[in-house]
Amino acid sequence: MIDLNKLSQMVDDFFEKQTPESLTKLLSDKRENPHSIVVNNLDDRLDKLSSGESNWKESVVARQKNKDWLKHSRKIAIKIVRFLKEKNIKQKELAEMLGVSAQQVSKIVKGKENLTLETIANIEKVLNN
Repeated sequence: MIDLNKLSQMVDDFFEKQTPESLTKLLSDKRENPHSIVVNNLDDRLDKLSSGESNWKESVVARQKNKDWLKHSRKIAIKIVRFLKEKNIKQKELAEMLGVSAQQVSKIVKGKENLTLETIANIEKVLNN
């Protein structure tokens, strides 16, 4: 977990050491200074957040609309994670057992995947063997 106080102090310390000239160079010189990339990426992220481009409202509506199947998906994800830990199996191995990609198993384990009946049946078969 990121300690925001520590991060804030590090940023403050960094900027205290800078002169106006060095900050100007930092912001304008992307190729020679790797810190400028971080500053520019941070600026881009802050611009996006402050511009209202966030889609949190749509996410909330989608979660409310899909809450019934999401609840079942989370329960299945929890069972899979327990199975993986108990059997000391990696997600990649489970993917091979299910005949799906590792990315698909990753999505399933997040508990946000709308699973088909066929996928649920395959998961049950693997978990019960």
